[in-house]
This record gives sequence, C-alpha cells and structure tokens, in this order.
Amino acid sequence: MIGKSIDKIKKGYEDNKFFVLTVVFWCILSVSMYFAYRFEWNDSIHLPHKVEVVGNEEAREQIEIKPNDTIEQEIQIQTDEIEGISLRLGNPENEGVRAHVELRDSETGELLNSWEWNSDEGAQGEYYNFLLGNRMAGVKDRKYTFSIHVDSVGEKGLFIPVVEQNHKNHVKLSVNGTELNQSVIGYNLLNGTHQGLKYFYIALLAGFLGCLALVILLNVKHVNIEKYFVCAALVLGVLYMFVLSPFSVPDEPAHFATAYAQTSRIIGEKVLDENGNVLMEDNLWHNTTDITKDSYVKEVNGIFHADNSGNVISTRTMLNATFGYIPQVIGLLVAKLLRLKDIQLIMMGRFMALIFYCLCMCWAIRKIPVYKEMLAIIGLFPMTLQQVVSYSYDSILIDACFVISVLLISKIVNPSKITVGDMGIMACTIIVIASLKFVYLPILGLALLIPAESFGNKKKKGVMAFGTVVFSVAVLCVTKLTAILNSIGTGQSAVDSSVEKISLAYCLKYPLISVGMFWRTFERLTSDYLGQMISTPLGWLNFSIPNIILITFIIVFLLSVLMEENRGQYIKKSVRYVSGAIFLFVSVLVMVSLLLDWTWIGSKTIQGIQGRYFLPVLPIGGFAISTRFVKVKRSISPYLLMIAVYLNCWTLYFVTLQAIAK
Repeated sequence: MIGKSIDKIKKGYEDNKFFVLTVVFWCILSVSMYFAYRFEWNDSIHLPHKVEVVGNEEAREQIEIKPNDTIEQEIQIQTDEIEGISLRLGNPENEGVRAHVELRDSETGELLNSWEWNSDEGAQGEYYNFLLGNRMAGVKDRKYTFSIHVDSVGEKGLFIPVVEQNHKNHVKLSVNGTELNQSVIGYNLLNGTHQGLKYFYIALLAGFLGCLALVILLNVKHVNIEKYFVCAALVLGVLYMFVLSPFSVPDEPAHFATAYAQTSRIIGEKVLDENGNVLMEDNLWHNTTDITKDSYVKEVNGIFHADNSGNVISTRTMLNATFGYIPQVIGLLVAKLLRLKDIQLIMMGRFMALIFYCLCMCWAIRKIPVYKEMLAIIGLFPMTLQQVVSYSYDSILIDACFVISVLLISKIVNPSKITVGDMGIMACTIIVIASLKFVYLPILGLALLIPAESFGNKKKKGVMAFGTVVFSVAVLCVTKLTAILNSIGTGQSAVDSSVEKISLAYCLKYPLISVGMFWRTFERLTSDYLGQMISTPLGWLNFSIPNIILITFIIVFLLSVLMEENRGQYIKKSVRYVSGAIFLFVSVLVMVSLLLDWTWIGSKTIQGIQGRYFLPVLPIGGFAISTRFVKVKRSISPYLLMIAVYLNCWTLYFVTLQAIAK
C-alpha cells in the first residue's frame, strides 16, 4: 500500500515537475519577500525622501571645525517643494558635538527654522536630518543659507567632509566669513516619505510572479528555445530596467549624454553649449549614479507624474561613438514624438535597446546549429541583461559580437554559400565593432575556417578575406586612429592626462616589467573577472551578489556547453583550437588596451579591467571548451533555462535589498 502511494507521488512529480519546482521556488521567494518587506522595505517607506542630492560622492577632503566656529553655506534649490534638509556633518561615532543650526532666506534674511544639533542622536551614516515642520512650496531657484554655529566638537574633534562643486550645485561655502572656493558640504533636500516604495515593491513582486508563471507556460507549451529566450529576456529585461535605476550602470551618464545629443542633432535642436557640453533638460540629468530607495521613488513618481520643468542645462561632453547608440536614439526619438518626459523618456531609450537585443538574440539562437542553450544562458546572465538595458554602447556591441560569431560558426558547421545578406550582416557588425572597441575584431578569424566552396573557390575566399581586412582597417582609421596614436605614442590617457601612463615605448623598453604585470593581473584577479562577467558586482560595481548564484550560473553554463554533442553535430578540433586562440588573443588585446590607456607607471597590475569586457567573446570561449567525451542528456535543456530565470529573480531580489538599505 505504502509502495503504491510512493509510486503515485513519483509519477505525479514526473508529470508535473516543472509546476512543482516552480511552486516550491515561488514559496521560498515569497517568504523571503515577506520578511524583506517587514524588516527592510516597511522601515524605509517611512523615512524622509530625498528630492535633491548634492555632494553624495566620496569626499575629497575634510575641514576641521573648532568650538565657536560658524559655517555657512548658500544653496540654490532645484526642486519645487521641501520639508527639510539633511546635512553631511561627518562621523556619527564622534560623541559630544553640539551646535546651533539655522536656515534663512538669503535675500530677505528671514529665519525659516532653527535646530539644536546633537551628534549623539539622529545620525544616518554621515548625515543628519533637519525637518522644517511644514512643507515649503514654490521654492525652485530660490536661494537659502544654512548656518552652523559650533558649541563643542567632542573628544575626537569635528571634521566635516567636503566635495568639489560641480556645474549644478550653485553653492557657496564659508567658514567664519572666509569663502572656501569649490568646496561643498554634502546635503539632501527632503520632501515627504518613500510611499512610492510600496508601488515599486508590488510591481517587483508581480514581476517575479510573472517570471514564474512564464516558466510554467513555456514548458507546458514546449516552445522552441529562441521563443523561450525572447519571452524570458523581455520580462527580466524590464525588471532590470527599473531595478537598476538610470545612470547606475558603469559610464551610463556619458553614454546617455551622447545618445541624447545625437537625438537632438537629428531633430534639429541645439546640441552643445560654447564649451562643447551637451544641452538637455535638467529633469533628465541625475545627480547620483548609485541606486537607493530614493531612486525607486523617483522612478515611480517619474512614470506617473513626469517632471516637465524643462530648464535647459549644460551636462558633459560627448563620447566618440557614432554607431553605439542606434537603438537608444530610436527610443529617444519615439519618446520625444510621444512627448514623454523625465523617467518616461529615459526608460523608452532603455526599452528600445532591450527590444533590439531580443531581436538579435532571437535570430542568433535560431541561426546557430549547435550551442543554442549555451547562447541563451549567456544571454540571460545578469551582467548581460544589465548592459543591454542601459545606454552603454556595450548593448549594441554585445549584439554585434554575438551575431557575427553565430553567423561564422553556422557557416563552419553547416557550410553554405555566402549570400549578399551574409555580407551585409558582416559589414554592419564590422562597422559597430571597429568604431566602438576594435579589440574584438579578431572574432572575424573564424571566417578562415569556412570552406572555400562557400565563397565559390579559394581565390574568391582570399579576395573576400583581404577585402574584409581592408574594410575593417578603413573603419578603424576613420573612427579611432587619432585616439590610438595619442595613447600609444605619448602615454597620455584619455581618462586622465595629468597622470603619467604606460606607453608602448615604455613596454618595449621594460619588457620584463610589462610581462610581470600581465602575470600578476592574471594570477590575482582572474576569479574576480569571472564573477564580473556573469553576475557580480552589478550597478557601478557596488552591488554584490551571493557566490551561490555565481557558482550555479557557472554550472548551468558548463552543462549547456556539454549537452551540444547530443544534437548529432560536432565542432571539429580545428574549430575548437582556433576558437580558443581567438578568445585568448582578444583577452590579451583587452588587457593591452587597458595597459596603455588606464595603467600608470609603477602599478603592479593592469588597471581598469572589468569582467564584462570578456563577455562579447564568451560564446567563442564556449566553442573552445566543448568536447565529445562528456555526455549530458539533452532533456535537461528546459531545466537550465528555468534555473537561469530563477537565478535572475534572486539576483534582482538581492540588488533591491541592498538598495533600500542605503
């Protein structure tokens, strides 16, 4: 009797295993989300909301304040309403600091409010909140002055951190009447609480539920892998768009400014100011690149109540990346046509980048005769999704590298005539890669393994190969030659010309030092690069993901590579060897480029390397490690995709948990 019951349970599980596993996962995630809301989200909802942030970056120095000193800082408000101000006054562990704080109207001298500051109470990190009691409306562009008269500084002394003033601050800081040029005490303007977090939490929970329901539906319907990928990538991509707030992806402010400038040029608007900085509406330019609870509230408010103030400001210079933002520019053009503002406009550009990525990956997964699962898993890496939903040109660069890799490997595995369409795809991808990061051009080396018959004969293959090289060099010269020569010849970096950087001449003069740097970089940081390529850290390298997620992704990736032999089509040894050589060569080129552009003389390792730089050639790395000698059943394919979706849900969970704690 017991044996029959066990058999029934086993059969029921086998018939409904996807449903059972999904329900189990949903129960675990739901419990985690419940406790996260109870102990983290709920507390954050009732904290004061920052509507303007100035000086949140790392402090450049500290000013020492003594008893009876008076600090004054005049600020120009950039928001419409405030309920208080939060001041960055230093280490909360310093007990015994006492001061009298006042806020006045700079023009009339009217006292708006005053407080007695006690460092023993009310600290939130380095910040202290000073609430007005009543909301002040209509304060945009008004100037106010807060003053701090210090009575005592405690045993450890009072050292207030300051940052360098930027173009938007409109701040004047003085100590005892002496103005400190270019120095700003960090402050946040406060208004309301974080009620928008409730809606963000509900949307996130609904998104997770949608992912899990999608997994069940796709597996019940037995859809092909490219459709599975597109559905999963779209849902997860939208979640990443909002969880990773605008400008939180590395270098995204610069990329957004460039994409916006290209959009303005297309529609005939003024693009640059007299100093070459991009002009845009101030509601589009965010002060912080970090992700916090305030970021999520701004997103919610921006989606439903867009800021239409529209004051034009100067931001920053453009990047030299003409072909790096085509999807984002299209999205911005659509947004402007629909008269979208603020977060709505920014997200439209991101969404269009996601759509373009899904289209490219759908074509690539359908086109490639082997390694479909591997390509889908790489496409669902958290780092991949982060980059493709941002304004970074990594989005279209990843698209181009994946597409050209798939096109070439498909011609190698299943030889067929090179068509005009194939040449068009190659030309487009070469233009993108050469104009953005030419170090990935060696991917074209796979074309040498395509049989001559696909070109017509050996002579035509040679002519085609020569033409491809000439075309690539021509695009490279037009777009990048000047920057390359400057970096190689002078040792000056495009990032910081004030620091003496390593040049090619230096490497030739001290070859042993250069080789040692390569070895130490590989020895010390390889494991970090692996994590950065897949899942951690996300954001501006400031959101860590548990190692268990990284390890599971690695296992899933390896299984997806090893199952391919069950399709009955194999990668020849020559292809694996060439793929491995190309992957290693590109990796070395990445390291060389950063050695010449980011690394200063005296450094022990190569600076500026991030794991995501190796992501565009990871499919080729997968080709290299494939083998016929390890057999993995083809039947696990749906489980690998399911696990990838679940892991992304957990990744987003941990990112939001860290964000709302800030």
